[in-house]
Amino acid sequence: MRQALSRSFIRSLVSVLIFTLFAAFPASVQPGYAQADPPADSFTFVDAEGAERAVITVIEVQDPFDEFAEASGPGEGAKFVMVTVSYENTGPGPFETRPDQIVVQDADGYIWTSTGIQRPDGFEIPDLQYVQIAPGDRLSGMVGFQVPNDAEIVSVHLRPENSRLLVLTPVGADPEAGPDTGAEISYQMPESGAEGIVSVSEILDPFDDYPEGQDAQDGARYVSLTITIENIGSVPLSVHPNTLLLQDSDGYLWSYASVPRGSDVVVPDLQGQELAPGSRISGVVGFQIPDDAAVSNILLQPENGRIIALAQLDSGGSDDGATPEPKLGTVERS
Repeated sequence: MRQALSRSFIRSLVSVLIFTLFAAFPASVQPGYAQADPPADSFTFVDAEGAERAVITVIEVQDPFDEFAEASGPGEGAKFVMVTVSYENTGPGPFETRPDQIVVQDADGYIWTSTGIQRPDGFEIPDLQYVQIAPGDRLSGMVGFQVPNDAEIVSVHLRPENSRLLVLTPVGADPEAGPDTGAEISYQMPESGAEGIVSVSEILDPFDDYPEGQDAQDGARYVSLTITIENIGSVPLSVHPNTLLLQDSDGYLWSYASVPRGSDVVVPDLQGQELAPGSRISGVVGFQIPDDAAVSNILLQPENGRIIALAQLDSGGSDDGATPEPKLGTVERS
């Protein structure tokens, strides 16, 4: 179904822009967060056609990584992080390993792409390469990152294509569960200093209270969220419906879409605006997604390269309508 709908929904898929330059952040001298225990998670990767392709295992996350070559250290206010990952081709044909598809996310929601780290000779595991491996073959490699000193890496992800983000493993001895619906999530915009609190008060999946004759596209359904945003800072806070995302159980990200509603609505559609300090507004944000997509997460993308979890749905959807069980991207803890 997803392949059949790919052209119809291409405008709704969100291309996640991710940071490649440390210059996006001010320098910091705060200490890093030590993390070198093997996460030991195996992730079964299934492609867009529903075929199992590989088992990917994050063997170790070294944060910070200090075994770099002399005179090849990180930039000022930065540290290196190293992820050791293994692949096993469990599919019917060749599978390409791509280091650029491995990304890490910090506790503030920023997503970081890989960078080359020069290491001295004698390392047992080489850098992960762009190679094709045959069915049944296995290989391991290391992927490096440069992040701010005060960045706490909380998860490792696979980004196999634009608008798809899959968690390979959480990082840390006791990772926190995602927030529940209704949780008040605070965030800050470093550049402007703006601060806000956002919460999801209602999820209607499917949303079927639309005027007659204005159905969703064939093979699709409407979903609506009621969002509350409050400016708790001292400068204006930018608000826009296009910062809200849905993520389905296959890892695909969906942006807002116009959803028709009747004339007797109580809460209006969320509109783009500058919110003054102390102001609080509520609004509805609509989405149009494939019928077989199970909603798993509600996310906020307040700026490019940053994703903040607002609500995690255990089974996808709400009590108002059933959605399919997750099919792709299963995680098995070893």
